[in-house]
Amino acid sequence: GWIIGVAGLTIILGAVYMLRSYQTMILGETKTITAHFQDLDIQEKVILSVLAAFVFLVGVYPQPLLEMTSPAVKGLIDQFTAGLIN
Repeated sequence: GWIIGVAGLTIILGAVYMLRSYQTMILGETKTITAHFQDLDIQEKVILSVLAAFVFLVGVYPQPLLEMTSPAVKGLIDQFTAGLIN
C-alpha cells in the first residue's frame, strides 16, 4: 500500500514541478539577457521544420533506420556474446 502512495505522490509532485517550470520559463518576465533575442528567420524555420519532420517520420515509421543500423548492432552483439562465452 505505501509503495502505491509514494508512486502517486511522485507523479503529482512531478506534474507540479513541470507546470511550475513551464510557468517560469515560458510565461515569466523577460530577462535582460534575453530581451534582445530575435524571432527565427525563414532559414532557421525551414531547418527546424525539416528536423521536426524527420523526427516525426522516424517515430511513426522507424523500420528503415532500424534496417540501416541492424548489421552494426548484430556485430556488437556477436562481439559481446563471444567475449562472454570465451
